Amino acid sequence: MALSEFIAIIGLYVITVFTPGPAKIAIIAISLTTDRARGLAAAAGVTLGSVLWSSLSAVGFAAAIVAKPEWLFYLRIFGAAYLFWIAILFLRAVLIRREKSSLPVFAPSSRQQAFGLGFLVHITNPNAAFFWVGLFAFAVGPNFSSIDLVLIVGTCGSLGMVGFAAYALLTPSDVLQRGGRRARRIVAGCLAFIFAAAALRVLWQALA
Repeated sequence: MALSEFIAIIGLYVITVFTPGPAKIAIIAISLTTDRARGLAAAAGVTLGSVLWSSLSAVGFAAAIVAKPEWLFYLRIFGAAYLFWIAILFLRAVLIRREKSSLPVFAPSSRQQAFGLGFLVHITNPNAAFFWVGLFAFAVGPNFSSIDLVLIVGTCGSLGMVGFAAYALLTPSDVLQRGGRRARRIVAGCLAFIFAAAALRVLWQALA
């Protein structure tokens, strides 16, 4: 693998880390509704999902999913349903007026739960599979060895963790606590809309 090829692959991946998507929104949402520690746990879950997709792409499994219309259809339906579920949780936080329910119920109660939420959001996103399949198809040539693939997956995973962690660390997690019930409901309403829009986009792709 030439150095220029390696730099091109890493550069494309870094761009996607800072491109808006459900995984980044989930990290920000968890940081907003809880704290940075659980936001970092969600970032770790997203990173694991990214590493899993990249590893599956490296061995050709993700390409097989993309090539099978029925597999891709069910993956998209499941992903859309999961995003809709998150949107409903935030919408419920907007509609329920009791003080004890003003904090969005999407907020995970532990770092383990935050990790699981981050992982599920990313692993059920078919666009992640499309990206890695496209990246390997575009950039990986016959001169690539298994060591090169491991280097790519490991480097992207490390850079992804740094980038995803930045979303958690830069999100002002204490704003909702200071802002009161109305501020929390406004944020919950915005997040409900964003997750619902993401779910509709995935569903449209499944049915198109």
